[in-house]
Amino acid sequence: MGHIAGYEAQKIHTAFLVSVKNNLGNYLRRAVNMLYRSNIEALAKRIELKAAGASIDTIRDTLKAEVWGPADKAKE
Repeated sequence: MGHIAGYEAQKIHTAFLVSVKNNLGNYLRRAVNMLYRSNIEALAKRIELKAAGASIDTIRDTLKAEVWGPADKAKE
């Protein structure tokens, strides 16, 4: 019985490692792209608000609501 359990444990372990190896790159690329896209959106929105004469507090609050809030929700 111990021999079979050890074999099954090894199969599960191997399947897990293969899954991580195959999918980790996709997860990392998705996260990096999301962060990069958010930074570009934040910069564009900041420039737009500064040109409109918005205060620093207004800019910060707007970025939290329109850029970083949705990005944080996407991470969950």
